[in-house]
Amino acid sequence: METIEIGAVKLNAKLEQIDEFSVYVRPVKHPILSEFCVRFTSIKQDDLAQADTFPAAFKRFFDWMGPEKFVWYSWSDYDRHRLMTDLADHLQPVPPQFLNHKDLKKLYAQSKDLEQMVGMRRALKDLEIEFEGRQHRGLDDAKNTAEILRHVLQVLIEN
Repeated sequence: METIEIGAVKLNAKLEQIDEFSVYVRPVKHPILSEFCVRFTSIKQDDLAQADTFPAAFKRFFDWMGPEKFVWYSWSDYDRHRLMTDLADHLQPVPPQFLNHKDLKKLYAQSKDLEQMVGMRRALKDLEIEFEGRQHRGLDDAKNTAEILRHVLQVLIEN
């Protein structure tokens, strides 16, 4: 497995979306997508034909994030782990500020006093938020994650 898409949104201190980022990543170890991957992500082989490989795509992503300190959230720890693995596989250094990651899936479960973590669609449904876009697409998942983040941080602020 390799990263084939990076999607993110940038929020300001008021948790308002101020920017978004999306880039395809051309895999090199396994350049041909499996049928499962295509069904799961809706990303087609042709989408990746002209894409950058991971080192260049990640650099664009990190440049977009900017030099300021930041915390980045993902729904589960999978994305952090996948990106860290790809950095290692491509012999790329890990930017120190990239280590400031929070698993929103875990934080959501804690904020709701849930015994077990739930999926993104379930969390959105529980919060009465409509899922936007297509699941397992970088930018769409980032936007939906940001919606959940707003609610989780509000609960943490209130407690």
